[in-house]
Amino acid sequence: MNELKFKSFNEPISSYTEIRAGGVTLGRRNILNRSILLVDDEPQTLDLLRLMLKRDGYDVYEAGGGEDALEMVKNLLPDLVLLDVMMPDIDGIQVCEGIRTDHRTADIPVVMLSARTHQTAVEKGILVGATRYLSKPISRADLLRHVREVLDGIPSIEMQSIRQNLVARGITG
Repeated sequence: MNELKFKSFNEPISSYTEIRAGGVTLGRRNILNRSILLVDDEPQTLDLLRLMLKRDGYDVYEAGGGEDALEMVKNLLPDLVLLDVMMPDIDGIQVCEGIRTDHRTADIPVVMLSARTHQTAVEKGILVGATRYLSKPISRADLLRHVREVLDGIPSIEMQSIRQNLVARGITG
């Protein structure tokens, strides 16, 4: 009769993985938690968003501008990018386009967060591939609800309506 044998390991199983870029260790990521890359040029906004998200158990990483964001998203491959639209170096529209055109990052949900909430700005965000477009300021409850819905793959009825309206007008991204 054949016996099943199990190999024992002396090393503890870790739920962490190293984050590396250019041969340098940037930190460790808990692979059991969902990760979010925050992108905003305003340090106070980054602090506030980080506090909101960390309290809910997310691993949060920060980029202070568009160029940093494009580099970090390729190295981290976060579960979601929360992206400011108005930034000095590369704006959020260009960052979203960059994320969508790279096959490694194209499927990462991008939630745009901006004080620009007029219809044209929202449509522009949707056309470049934003999963959702939220307005600043935003409450913690609303932010967490949107983040959870996006990570769970629940579509936004409002965003679907905007996309349908764009298609009906013959505008596609």
